[in-house]
Order: sequence, then C-alpha cells, then structure tokens
Amino acid sequence: MSTPNNTVFVLVPGPSSPTAFYEKREKEGKKGGIVALAYLASFIPPVGISLRASMGDNLPDSVKNVGNYMKLNYDEDWKNIFSDLPETEAKHYMNQMANRSSVSFSGELTYPGYKFIPVTYLLTENDKIIPAESQREMIAFARGEGVEVKVVETDSGHCPMLSIPEKTVEVLIGAAKGV
Repeated sequence: MSTPNNTVFVLVPGPSSPTAFYEKREKEGKKGGIVALAYLASFIPPVGISLRASMGDNLPDSVKNVGNYMKLNYDEDWKNIFSDLPETEAKHYMNQMANRSSVSFSGELTYPGYKFIPVTYLLTENDKIIPAESQREMIAFARGEGVEVKVVETDSGHCPMLSIPEKTVEVLIGAAKGV
C-alpha cells in the first residue's frame, strides 16, 4: 500500500510470515509496509517447526488425527475455544466456524518475521487451547532469540477479540503505534 495515512491490520494464523513483503518494500525505498506483529493467543514457533509439533501432546482430539481438514466437534469444542463467553454466544460463534485446513497446523515456519518486525503479544491467562504457561514459554523462546516482545496480559480465554474486544483493539492500535 502506498498511501501513508492508511493502517491495515492483517491477522495471520498459523506459521505464515508477511516479512518478505516488508523487506521488499524497504529495499525498493518505499515507506510504510508492516510496522508490527501482534500475536493474539497465538504461537511463536521456531523455524522448521509446525504448530502441531510445538503443541506436542496438548493437541485437542479434533486436531490429532485428521486428513486435509481439521474436523471440529461442534458439540464440545466451543467449551474450550470460547470458554469465557456465555454458552449461547459461544455456540453461536462455534457454529460460524468452518473446518480449517490441517496445513495450518502441519506447515513448518520458514521465515521468522518476529525477528525483524516489532512484536506485541496479547497473553490470555484463561486460554484452554494454548495454556498461559505455553504462551509464556514461546515468549521466552522468542526473547532467547534476541526478540524484544511487549507482553500484555489479560484474563481472557482463546478469543480475546470476542471476550474483550475493546482491550484487543487497544493492544492492536498500541502495536501499530509502537507503544
């Protein structure tokens, strides 16, 4: 994007890295591009590791043995994915979810964008999908790689954009502004 007054948020699930786009713009002398990475209850895997491998034995049953798509258990998975929402709201959002490509869990990270772009991590204390301790371990890993990670801790479950939307927006805007 060439317009300097626009800010676009791109939330990238899985091991994808938008960093190549950023570096291409920088080499061409263009301003703008990607100014921050914001992780919302997410994974920070090492290069060569998939999300599936980084979760180890903590994989939910609906993810363990899949073909091309992870099959969600609509009667049960809402209890973990949307654990901090009222049941009717959680089931509503659960029914909006489509099956997800298993490649998003088995694809290995090939480029560590977090090493080159400022990182903010929204840590979700009550996450039943990625336990807070696992999130802290990934943050510690990134810091061990020399990455400066700004951490914002919350009492949210796995979907802070639904349970604490105002705080999530505040974190995203802060990340974009570098604060």
